[in-house]
Amino acid sequence: MALNEWGFAAEIKSWWDAALSADTSELDHCSVEDQVEVGGSQKRSDLTANGAVQLAGELRLPDHPEHDPWDPTNLLGAINKAQARGARWAFTSDANTLLLIDCTVTGPVQDRVVQMLTLGSWGDRRTMDSLGARTANEKAWGDALTRHVIPLITGVAMAVPIPVG
Repeated sequence: MALNEWGFAAEIKSWWDAALSADTSELDHCSVEDQVEVGGSQKRSDLTANGAVQLAGELRLPDHPEHDPWDPTNLLGAINKAQARGARWAFTSDANTLLLIDCTVTGPVQDRVVQMLTLGSWGDRRTMDSLGARTANEKAWGDALTRHVIPLITGVAMAVPIPVG
């Protein structure tokens, strides 16, 4: 069976859980949930980190018709999901690019993106299904969490808006 967004979100959850359990800082009490119902609606946040980490987002696979993480609809969807959960931080991803969004920034949704991380170069979900691809994704998503996401949302690293244009 081909990889789907829910399955990929569950894999990311397991990778992030492993990264969080290995962390010895104040984040050791955090957890990651996937497919959390948001605000009583049928919409679901693909990944939400709770505790000291306040992050929710919108995950698409690269062959989804509306996969572009920069798409204003995806950005606004991620921001709305994060705000519904009381989170300051949001993200969008197409499995290749992860955009971190500061929900406290005002203005156009693209201007709220504070960090862009490259995770892979997958063309479609079939190419993501191999063991090699899963190993590469595990490393990329784990590194993104520990080297970029956690430092940013805990205030260790400063968010610098990305120029759009």
